[in-house]
Amino acid sequence: NVVFDNVAEGGGASNVYVSDLSYLVMTNEFTGSIGYSVTVGAGATVVIDKPMSVSNDFFLLSGGTLTHTALPSTANEPKDECNRLVLNVGGDMTIEEGAIVDANGKGYATKKGPGYTALGTTSGLCNSAAHGGSSYSASWCYGSISCPTNCGSSGNWGGIGGGVAILHIAGNLTLDGSILANGGK
Repeated sequence: NVVFDNVAEGGGASNVYVSDLSYLVMTNEFTGSIGYSVTVGAGATVVIDKPMSVSNDFFLLSGGTLTHTALPSTANEPKDECNRLVLNVGGDMTIEEGAIVDANGKGYATKKGPGYTALGTTSGLCNSAAHGGSSYSASWCYGSISCPTNCGSSGNWGGIGGGVAILHIAGNLTLDGSILANGGK
């Protein structure tokens, strides 16, 4: 495992390559940017929990994963959203077939989050999470409909919300892989 923690911008190497089957964590203390291109190899996982910038290109190769840490089980409102994948790429970004930007199940824990509300025991029903639009039984929503940036809430029937994957790309995006932020069980 490799941990980037307070890495200085620029200097030294011309590129960063996260080799096959390795695990790179950009800690919450990392507040800088990477002044070169980044390549994430097959079987490698890169975890980004705070906004990060890459000055040049970002390559996510087949079998590579870009993700963030799940919210803590105590998180219950947007101010608690301490982990989100926010990546600013100064050049092009390539996500190859078989590569994944994975925020599945990284949101609010069961019965947590701003979209979770109970209607009470008399109806036997509970509202489910409603992020960026209405849900099966929710009459209101939270977050932006046109540009959602919050983690997904849990519904009353169990499961956990989806996380956040925000990609700001100055150049072109080649997307042959997957970008996912679904809720889970």
